[in-house]
Amino acid sequence: MLSRLAKSMRVAAVPAAASVLAAVALSGCTTFLTNTSEAFLEECINDRLDIVENVDWSTVPSNRMRIVDNNFRPMVMYLEKGRPYSLTVENADPVVHDIWAPGLFKHGVALESVQIGDKTPAKGCVNGVRIEPRSTVTLRFVPVWEGRYEFRDSILALMPGQYADGVFHIVEPRLGLAVN
Repeated sequence: MLSRLAKSMRVAAVPAAASVLAAVALSGCTTFLTNTSEAFLEECINDRLDIVENVDWSTVPSNRMRIVDNNFRPMVMYLEKGRPYSLTVENADPVVHDIWAPGLFKHGVALESVQIGDKTPAKGCVNGVRIEPRSTVTLRFVPVWEGRYEFRDSILALMPGQYADGVFHIVEPRLGLAVN
């Protein structure tokens, strides 16, 4: 009797486990901007359009971040609040990398667009960006809220115990040197 009960429980557990795995896999797909998908709007503050729409993006100098040997260079970036940035991330590795930073993309910055390679920039809200091997992604944004925003290189970033692959610090603008 006990062995039949255990067998029926195992048979019932297989479809349930498969459903959970499918739901987790699909939920990760909706929060990344990849080479084949579009940006998904979810949980972003919608009052940021006025912050990015008046920026002349052609005059914003480009900042660079490179991924080499599974390391982000630089792994710590300081961004001034209110100053527009165009950040080009180059994946020099032969494998896919992610910048998973929902706190930064949804609450820390007003994200104007994400451009994958030479494709048309996508607008909207994302949790992260997937960068294919030997390709680039350009992020245009204006930092809005001061803080420390970690990013991870994984769709499994929610697993406890993982460390950050890098950090964006949003700081107050520098006003210049003090004069005595």
